[in-house]
Amino acid sequence: MTTRLDALCDALDEIPEVLVDDGLRRAINDARGAIDTLATMIDQPTLVVVSGASGSGKSTLVNALVGVSVVPVSPVRPTTTQVVAIGGPGATEVAEAAELVITDALPPGLVIVDTPSWDRAPDVVEALMARAVLSIIMVTPARYGDQATSDAIAAARSSERLDLVANRLPADAAQRTQIEDAIHERLDIEPLATFAEGEEIRFQVSPIEKVEVVDTQAARRTIVETSTAGICRTIAERITAMAPELGAIEQALAGIDPVPTSDWTLDLAAESWDSARAELVNRAVRSADDVDRSVADTVNNSLVKRLVGSLGPVEVDDIRLDLDAWREGVEAAAGAVVRPRFRKAHRKAVVAAHAWKLPFDGLELSRAGERLLKGDREELAYRARTDLVAILAEVARSRHAAWMAAVERAGGYRPGRLYAAASALAGAPSDDG
Repeated sequence: MTTRLDALCDALDEIPEVLVDDGLRRAINDARGAIDTLATMIDQPTLVVVSGASGSGKSTLVNALVGVSVVPVSPVRPTTTQVVAIGGPGATEVAEAAELVITDALPPGLVIVDTPSWDRAPDVVEALMARAVLSIIMVTPARYGDQATSDAIAAARSSERLDLVANRLPADAAQRTQIEDAIHERLDIEPLATFAEGEEIRFQVSPIEKVEVVDTQAARRTIVETSTAGICRTIAERITAMAPELGAIEQALAGIDPVPTSDWTLDLAAESWDSARAELVNRAVRSADDVDRSVADTVNNSLVKRLVGSLGPVEVDDIRLDLDAWREGVEAAAGAVVRPRFRKAHRKAVVAAHAWKLPFDGLELSRAGERLLKGDREELAYRARTDLVAILAEVARSRHAAWMAAVERAGGYRPGRLYAAASALAGAPSDDG
């Protein structure tokens, strides 16, 4: 893959997910598909595929096209049982080929493929023809009318160009003309050249001389490069257009105070720690939800929804752990100052049952709890409430901070890099390295 394609891929990979709506995702997928196509085109040589029935003289035709003997020819059929690629200097591998023969007789970038007969490997031959700039079908009087030849002709029409060569025709001129006409009528294609039985296959103008190896590939790549660059420029422009939305969200966040007052901890109606903790967790989660709603109420667009989705839910397990640690701290503080009028075990049980209630004016202590904590209740309650509010308020603060970080990440993407990479792809000559 070229350096320019690498730069384009990197710029696409760096697009923050929150900026990608359905339309932009389709465009990004289109761009990636086009980049893959370009990479394949750059790595793919210019293919000329030779196909035909067994014993038709395909390998002889390949040698004639190359100009030197590069593949074996034998009267024992079939000679070609695997795909053999013959390429000029620097030719790259052909995936379907079992062998790659390099020869100076062909220009760099051109590969001629000698294939098995159509009826032995139709899928392989068809795949090669679909990528070929030229497919040459070799027919004989004995096989031109069979289904395998018709199927091969149909597949070869997917190539940029199709030529037909007839071999092993009668030496008699009248019979030869009659068969040439029959081939033309049957296959709806006029043979480029015909050769009699035993006649040397030689072209006045070789079919491959019409194959423009460099220009054809360059022209095809230019079209795809231009299309790819256009898609990527559009993506960059759409992301640039999101800047005002990000600015509005950032402004909305600046106007939000994520810290609730201590009043929200006072009106708690719960007799057990488990129920109290569950209610406190719910209130903490609602405080984070309030931050989300405040942003959405100020800036109502799909980008806000994607940003909320990227933040994910509040981690309630962490809140529970913090609250349990808070309760243990309150119990320890209360246990250190209670009056020693009860047995130690009883004091510990009373503290565990009632110390956590101290910050909540609406929760009543038992008679034992009142007697045990009476002298230090106000001080203990103040400290416990202060610590509790800090724990719960941190949930809202963290949500607000997560919003700011998400907006900063989204706003930190620079679409100019994508635009520059797209412009480089479209504006510079093709680079095969």
